[in-house]
Amino acid sequence: MREATTPNELALELSEGPAAIRSWLRRHGFERTRTHWSIPGDVADVIRAYYAERDSRPKLCSVEGCDRRREVSAGWCQVHWKRWKRHGAFDRRDGAEYQRAKTHCPQGHEYTPENTYVFKDGRRRCRSCRITASKVSKQRSKPLD
Repeated sequence: MREATTPNELALELSEGPAAIRSWLRRHGFERTRTHWSIPGDVADVIRAYYAERDSRPKLCSVEGCDRRREVSAGWCQVHWKRWKRHGAFDRRDGAEYQRAKTHCPQGHEYTPENTYVFKDGRRRCRSCRITASKVSKQRSKPLD
């Protein structure tokens, strides 16, 4: 049987933080003595085996088709983690789905091919509303006699 060690010594050996080792010990029901942690040799061997098995796993993002390095405890790369935080999904979203899902303009006119201007960048404008706005603008700009 090996002799007892401390979390700091074990962490240095495993290239981990001492807090991670203490956290592992707490999760598995170990508590420190009055003033310090002392890890028995057989428990230290179990911790070494745990970290060796953990380090042998592939370190790639768990999202299908992604070959980036996993960096988050959830098993995702930074790109997918940020998308999940922003949108709640991994799909690429540019913010335009919300607009494209609309079937009517704010004034209630339906977006049909005959009633919609579509710009090169994909934006849509209601033809009826723009014609009305143009008429109002022309009336305002007429000189008063």
